[in-house]
Amino acid sequence: MGQMKPLYTSRMQMMTREMQKVILAAGGSRTSRHFAHLTSSIRGRLQPIEKAIYNIKHAMCEGVTSADVVPLVWPSGHPYDPASMENLYPEDPSTEEKLKGSPIMGTVDIGVQKVTVTRMRDGTVFRQKDILAKPKVILASTLEEIVETTAKSIRSVSLA
Repeated sequence: MGQMKPLYTSRMQMMTREMQKVILAAGGSRTSRHFAHLTSSIRGRLQPIEKAIYNIKHAMCEGVTSADVVPLVWPSGHPYDPASMENLYPEDPSTEEKLKGSPIMGTVDIGVQKVTVTRMRDGTVFRQKDILAKPKVILASTLEEIVETTAKSIRSVSLA
């Protein structure tokens, strides 16, 4: 990485020399005080460009190149994982861990996930996903309990 900066500095020096040649070809003189001022001005204007190019190259070589915020939704049948989703009808904490891996019916409130893409020095691309807001899901077992409770209350009403 330390090798990039001299490369860009030498390119900027080369560009400055080429612009000096254009000035001389257009009738300018090296002995003129305006020539030195113009050369200094050219260098001053190229330095921010050089710095921006260097920073972009640095970011592309090993820094963050992209970060997106995307909706997060889990499909029906996906295994429940409290680390990446939230049970809409939470049980007590001891039961919640037992439910891990059981299928969900679906997402009822979307979550938000940040996906950061980083390019490493060796050229490999690394994607990091961070959940900013967990999606709320309904577990299949919750719906089964609702169906059972409803069926029992219907039977008790019909027997009466």
